[in-house]
Amino acid sequence: MWLASLCAIVLSFARVNVGDNSYNNSYNLFILPTAPGPSNNYVADLSWTLGSTQKIQWSTTVNSYYIALFQQGFHPASGLPLQTIYSVESGGTGQQSFDWQVQIYNSNLSLSPVYFLWLNPGPQGFSSHYFNITNQAQSSSSSSSSTAFTSSTSLTTSMIASSSSSTPPQRSSDTAFASPSNASSSTETVKVGLGVGVGIGIPLVLIAGIWIGLKSVKQRQSSSRVFGPHAKFENLQSKYFIEAAGQEYNPSSIESPLMKRLLIKRILTPHPAGGISVNFATLLASKSIHVIGSMTRGTHFYTNSIDRIATHASRIADSSTTSPPRRPLHLAFFVGSDLFPHLMLSKLVPRLIARGHTPFIFLSADKVNNKAASPDLRELGFFERQLLQDQIIPFLGSAPSDGAACLTVDQIRAQYGILVQRVKSVNGPLFLDVLRKHHIDAGFSLCCHQRFGKDIINHFAAPRALLNLHPGTYRGVMTAIRAMTNKEPSFGYSLHHVSSSYNSGPVLDIRTAPIDYAKSMLHYMNDVYPIGVEMVLDAVGNLARGKNMPAIEQDEAKSRYYTFPTEEKLELVRERGVRLVDAGAMEEVLVGSFAGSEGRDALRVVVREAVRKWYGDESASLSGLRR
Repeated sequence: MWLASLCAIVLSFARVNVGDNSYNNSYNLFILPTAPGPSNNYVADLSWTLGSTQKIQWSTTVNSYYIALFQQGFHPASGLPLQTIYSVESGGTGQQSFDWQVQIYNSNLSLSPVYFLWLNPGPQGFSSHYFNITNQAQSSSSSSSSTAFTSSTSLTTSMIASSSSSTPPQRSSDTAFASPSNASSSTETVKVGLGVGVGIGIPLVLIAGIWIGLKSVKQRQSSSRVFGPHAKFENLQSKYFIEAAGQEYNPSSIESPLMKRLLIKRILTPHPAGGISVNFATLLASKSIHVIGSMTRGTHFYTNSIDRIATHASRIADSSTTSPPRRPLHLAFFVGSDLFPHLMLSKLVPRLIARGHTPFIFLSADKVNNKAASPDLRELGFFERQLLQDQIIPFLGSAPSDGAACLTVDQIRAQYGILVQRVKSVNGPLFLDVLRKHHIDAGFSLCCHQRFGKDIINHFAAPRALLNLHPGTYRGVMTAIRAMTNKEPSFGYSLHHVSSSYNSGPVLDIRTAPIDYAKSMLHYMNDVYPIGVEMVLDAVGNLARGKNMPAIEQDEAKSRYYTFPTEEKLELVRERGVRLVDAGAMEEVLVGSFAGSEGRDALRVVVREAVRKWYGDESASLSGLRR
């Protein structure tokens, strides 16, 4: 049930720095408990029962040392040395361990159940991550009303009071009160009389939203106090306040003095369908007060899924930092039969869903001639399109391959439950109805081999967008081979608005990577397609936040559309030592992308047999032509 207790886990404890850990590296570190994480971060705490026997493991290059047990204090933040539990005078280098009977010595669990180990306490030593010591084994069925040091097994509705500062609060535990001791006198301090009253305008920010949505924000160095649910107090002062109310959705049923006062003062308003009334987009319940989890079920019916919690937390982070809110988008992907756009889809879909968007995949019918006159182009078409479409997708079916790096479109449909639809023409009048039915906000063409007509382009007029991710900066087809033939140093993708003419819309983004001339063109594309994935994700992020995306108009006078190369051009490609395909390398790309460790051999057999047959048929065909 770790998913169900995310809020309780994210709302972790306060921490004080335990030394500078100057020796913490791959040679000097604790293994069990683990090496320390960020200051004031208790997410990864182990929980050990008093009197149990635990193996302590570490690695060091120090020859002589001792290991001491410390108790973590919270107000003020400090580490209290308790007892030396292990020492060695010489020969203690390398990976070491011993069995320790968990004890607290002269410490008091009621003051703090959080402890850590320190080898040679001081600047020349290194410490472990925090761990909790409990009087009894932690029950897996513990309720959301457990103390601050016990993770709840249910999703919680959580609130935090904070100042207007954009610096995020420290993490605290399930049911915790954080009180930074180093707060600036110029910053307004929140005073909450839990038994007396609550001032209007208390700034409240969701801590889960801060730490899920703003992972890169630097933690504030501060001390904090942590209280269990039955702590006795009248008035507390803090810049930040956390209220974790469990999975209850009836505000009147929650035994929380703070919640009751907020309701009595009408700072919070109950929702007729349950929970607290919040803004749909920002989850703002009142001035500076955000709510998340089951207490928002009136506004957001679906509130107990981890992906919804993460999405809502991100919205709160946006709101609390005054960033433009990120709205969930319905995204259409128009994809042909080429290999690398399909690999892109496999990378894009899970990341878009994790960000709250809904992708729709439309597989456009190709107009590519697989019976091209040139043997080189036929070989390219076989490895770039036919192997995937005719062999790999049917062979793998819809069941995901365990451990595979990528999924086929059939596996994506089964895994994520999204729409994958084959489309004869993207310009058909019925297809426009499909886009309207699914409320598509933006479209991305990933090597869709159909030209978009006026009607569908108009459908995607602002505020919608229709964008084309195009390989390279040359207009037309086989742009990578042109760049390699011209001995250009780099190649990548360009992202531009779709216009009625191929590849001629205003350009939003261009990114490149160095060309590896030791590889064939098709093999090199396996190195560069991840650039396109990131370009699409960044564009979606800008669209979701309503940001302006400057575009550069293309110079029509300097532009030229390149069609498939003639035999004369292909001869120039060969003369310059550029290969279109490396059969062996492409076998590795295909098998490595779509097969897990268990299915690798089976898929390799399918690919090799298809390749052998194709080359056999091609040889016979060429022999027949020579006769």
